[in-house]
Amino acid sequence: MQDYHLIPLAEKLQQRGHKNRIGFFLHTPWPPADILFTLPSYDNLLRGLSCYDLVGFHTENDRYNFAKCLLRQKVGDLNGDDCRAYGKEFRCGVFPISIDTAEFACLADRDDDLQDRFCRLAGFDVAIGVDRLDYSKGIENRIDAFNRFLQRNKHRRRKTVLLQITPKSRDKIPAYQTVQKDVAELVGRVDGELGTIGWVPVHYINQSLSQAELARVYRRARVGLVTPLRDGMNLVAKEYVAAQDPRDPGVLVLSRFAGASSELEGAILVNPYDPEDMASAIETAVDMPRDERIRRWTAMMERLREHDVYRWCHDFLASLDPPRGLAAPLDAAAPVAG
Repeated sequence: MQDYHLIPLAEKLQQRGHKNRIGFFLHTPWPPADILFTLPSYDNLLRGLSCYDLVGFHTENDRYNFAKCLLRQKVGDLNGDDCRAYGKEFRCGVFPISIDTAEFACLADRDDDLQDRFCRLAGFDVAIGVDRLDYSKGIENRIDAFNRFLQRNKHRRRKTVLLQITPKSRDKIPAYQTVQKDVAELVGRVDGELGTIGWVPVHYINQSLSQAELARVYRRARVGLVTPLRDGMNLVAKEYVAAQDPRDPGVLVLSRFAGASSELEGAILVNPYDPEDMASAIETAVDMPRDERIRRWTAMMERLREHDVYRWCHDFLASLDPPRGLAAPLDAAAPVAG
């Protein structure tokens, strides 16, 4: 089972007589106890997770927060991977989700031309952000930071652009409609104040791109801006790294509140709530010499090659069923079932 909306499912299945082992993986961050306990039904969430044989988290911090919640609630404890709660025994593990690293790198390496709508980016240093339209992604903070970067570095005007790709998300919900309105107005304000006839500082697109097209746009970008206010992992960060040209890679600027920050040590970590911090990081990234960019990228790419989505799948399933396990890692070319 995957993600928070299915937390109660194991208990319901067991009530119907199901005896098979059941694993659960949480894609969102697990909050500290003081935040979790503000929810009226927090005890039901903890009880529901205790019905699984294995509960997986993205980071060690998420697992730590979960264990602290059990201790504070005085319903259980965690000893290594072994957990007791509500009279049940189960395991908790850390399994950082990833991407098909090799496949994404191959997509970025193709020589296909990008569509005509991206031709206007030719000749500019591109900073790229790719997010669904969601208030947790920090899109307004990012645009504000890019604006401050241009205000502080006037020599970078007419040379640098921000490409923000943001497919609409839950656009029938009023809160998301407000986010769309606020982001669009901010883009218009920045472009109106700084833009010229031949240069628009922020290119804002509300459309989805194919994986192949995204990979090639990532490779063209000098800076990857992945700055959510909070995120379980954020695979955009990993896609950006995998898509880079090994001979001339770009620089990843990453929120310290994204799960990926615990793995991608070559990124420039920023506080997404501090636009001055992000503006300084953009400046550092744009001016970074090639040898340092290669050194940082190499360390991150080695991690992604070793810990791809197939490794994530293998490790979780092997932990879920330790008696049988899996004799060897899954073949990277083999499809993942279900």
